[in-house]
Amino acid sequence: EGDDTTEPAKPRRLISCSADETIRVWTRLDASDPRARAQAEEGRSSMQSTGEEAWVCEATLPKVHSRPIYSVSWSKKTGRVVSCGSDSLVVIYEERPKAQATREIGAATTEWVVVATLKNAHGPYEINHVTWCPRFDNGHKGEVEGVVTAGDDGAVRMWAVEEDKIEVGK
Repeated sequence: EGDDTTEPAKPRRLISCSADETIRVWTRLDASDPRARAQAEEGRSSMQSTGEEAWVCEATLPKVHSRPIYSVSWSKKTGRVVSCGSDSLVVIYEERPKAQATREIGAATTEWVVVATLKNAHGPYEINHVTWCPRFDNGHKGEVEGVVTAGDDGAVRMWAVEEDKIEVGK
C-alpha cells in the first residue's frame, strides 16, 4: 500500500540477429497501442502479432558484421549486447542516451554504439555462439562479466571484457 520505491515497469524487449547482417531490438506493445497500429498500416517491419500484442522494431544496431550473424546475447548486468557470426568477429554494443541536440520529437532517446570489436576471434573459422558469463579468474568473484564463444574450430574460448576492449581470458 503506497510503496513509493517501486520502479515503473520496463518495456519488454528482445533482440534478434540475422543472415542479413543486422541486429534488431524489438519492443512489445499492446496491440491497441497507436504505434503498433501505425507501423502495421505503413507495412514497416514487425513480428507476427497475436492480436493481443505486437512486437515493433525499436532499433537496428550499427552494421559491423560483413557476413551472417549467428548469435547475440544481452547482458542482464550491464545492458550491453555481444554478437558473433560467420565473419569471425565478436562485437560489443552499448545503448547510450542521445545528446539533447540530436533528439527529434517522437524519436528514440537512446542510440546503440559499438564499444569493442575483436577480429579473427577463432582464426578464419566461423563463430557459432556467444554469451555473457561471470568471471572467476584473476581474483574476480563473479562481479564482472566476460564473454564465451564457440567456433567451427572446435574451441570454446573465454574473453575478458576490460573497459572498451576484448582480450583473451587469463
